[in-house]
Amino acid sequence: EAPAFGAVVERVRTGETVRIRLPLAALSQQVTVTATGGAQAPDEVAHAASRVDAAELDLRGQDRLVGALSSVPGLRLQQIAGPGSFSKVVFRGLRTTNTSILLDGIPVRDAAGFRGDLASFFADLGPANVAALEVVRGAGSALYGSAATGGVVNFVPREPTAATHAEFGYEGGSLAQAIGRYRMSGSAGERFGYSFGVIRTDVQAGEDGNDLWRNNNAAGHVRYRLRRDLSLAANVFVSHTPRVNLNESPFPIGPAGNEFGYESGRGPVVGFVPNLDDPDDYRTSTIFPASVRLDHRLGVAYSYSVAYRAALSRRNFPEGPGQNPRAAQLGLFESTAEVSRFDGDDHLLETRHSFDIGGRDWLSVGYQHERQSQTQEYVSEFFTSPAVTDRQSSHAVYFHNQLALAGRRLQIGLGGRFQAFRIENPESVPELRGLRTPSARTGEASLSYFAPRSRTKLRAHGGNSFREPSLSERFQVVTLAGRRVRIGNPLIEPERAVSFDGGIDQYLWNDRVQVAATYFYTRLQSLILSRTLFRQANVRGGMARGLEVETRARPSRSLTLRLAYTYTNSDFLGRRAEDIPAHTYSGSATYQRGRWDGFFEVTGLSAYDSPLYSPFQFQQVLWTFDGYARASLGAGYTRALSDRWKMRWFGRVENVLNNPYYEDGFRGTRAVGMAGVRFLR
Repeated sequence: EAPAFGAVVERVRTGETVRIRLPLAALSQQVTVTATGGAQAPDEVAHAASRVDAAELDLRGQDRLVGALSSVPGLRLQQIAGPGSFSKVVFRGLRTTNTSILLDGIPVRDAAGFRGDLASFFADLGPANVAALEVVRGAGSALYGSAATGGVVNFVPREPTAATHAEFGYEGGSLAQAIGRYRMSGSAGERFGYSFGVIRTDVQAGEDGNDLWRNNNAAGHVRYRLRRDLSLAANVFVSHTPRVNLNESPFPIGPAGNEFGYESGRGPVVGFVPNLDDPDDYRTSTIFPASVRLDHRLGVAYSYSVAYRAALSRRNFPEGPGQNPRAAQLGLFESTAEVSRFDGDDHLLETRHSFDIGGRDWLSVGYQHERQSQTQEYVSEFFTSPAVTDRQSSHAVYFHNQLALAGRRLQIGLGGRFQAFRIENPESVPELRGLRTPSARTGEASLSYFAPRSRTKLRAHGGNSFREPSLSERFQVVTLAGRRVRIGNPLIEPERAVSFDGGIDQYLWNDRVQVAATYFYTRLQSLILSRTLFRQANVRGGMARGLEVETRARPSRSLTLRLAYTYTNSDFLGRRAEDIPAHTYSGSATYQRGRWDGFFEVTGLSAYDSPLYSPFQFQQVLWTFDGYARASLGAGYTRALSDRWKMRWFGRVENVLNNPYYEDGFRGTRAVGMAGVRFLR
């Protein structure tokens, strides 16, 4: 690739001499590694996949996962209130528990999360050191295991560079917000290379003037070549939030003088109270995944890798007796003091062996061993959950076979996984030590055909997937009125789902325009849900189906356009799914010419239903929230300071029309302006 040219992907063998001609201003062709676990050119991928590269993220000023993925179809992205607040990444009308996060292709999970996913950290994850975010939609459990039901998001780290590159900058603006960034990459000799990045965010005021948020994101990638065919790579990522202030949950309310009569059927619901500020309710949290991998290629036909990954999570929720005046006026209860602590450790050992048979048949087989432990504690004046540490482990074998025929125009993929679970040392139920629990079996198949004359690709992908029960779902114990009550179910079965998607990709105007359309269908055969007294049980699920349409265009060297639309029809437990709008859309334009750059982006959705809970009896009221649209724009100017250093000034405004809106009853952020400077070498 080169500036003002389209990138080219070529498949080569060691020792070949290759002549490459770069086309002018075509859409970039980018290798996708997440769909099959091996490198594929875009016209070979049978999955519905998207890629957001670092250059686009920098141009749009995105420093959080939710904002970074705003242009990807098939996703429901929510930031519940202002910066640092709880966020959701939902695939194709499913749930946050059906989203899997990968770091350099290795799954990362929170062993102490109630559902075992990373949802508690979505608001804190930032692209501190990524080359791209690769998003693959559809069943992925055969390759990536638990929770890859709706899709996966892969943080692809920046590779080391031969010359030293560095950049640092600062920006500030609305909500008393300040963001500092630093990135660097380089090498020491021919064998050792590195890249790392840091993002520091401080929000002093927030949406209601008291929503403090401090967060540090740091990531690093190193590679050491022991020999030409043998290399060692390591990745480190840490997100540390020393403090984020939390607010009260929204709740329905009746008319003045009878605000909560609806709880006993003595009055109507006329509105809702949004997230009231709570002066002394906050969270501290840390997620620390790290991995090391040895890659060894033994000739052209065979290679193997051995990898180890650890993911450590720590969350703490202290709350004091302070109360919002409006909450006190309504008589809402406030505990004098309470504390919740969640600690999780997740360790994964993996080996993968790949065979290249004649350049047409690629087979990968692997083995994984995972061990999880969690410690949870909750203490208040009325309700306690004792601190216990529970453990479980699993063993998995998997394979993926990719067959290329007809000059690589026809791609056929088959994959499968078997995973068995074992209770290691449950302190809460010691009599179950060593017990084997229900296992998971998955399979998937994919097919794609690319017609080079018409530049058309037809694709289809289907398979089943699973989510293993979390440690909380198996072992959670609480104390109510002095009596220990078990809400976990040690023998609960994994969640199961089956899905299919099929679509067409059409390249037009010398590959300056790409149009993609995908139909998707997912049936949730079995779910794990909280039933009476929050007890965990397997229940029959629901389904989600719909249509994704995406268009990318590059009408000139300077301008790139993107449009995306998703229609979703999903239901759970026999009723329409909550928090899932039927229509979502996004559009963006990015401009780069000479020293100037700019962007414009709009995202929107239709009305949707979301439950609100009364603050006394926790009675559910289903509320319909209006749809909304958010527009953002920004511009930048770059000037050379010397033959090595450049300076870029930039500014942007999010929700530029200052439209008011709500996310599940939480007030959304109004217009936010930011400006800053960045130095690049």
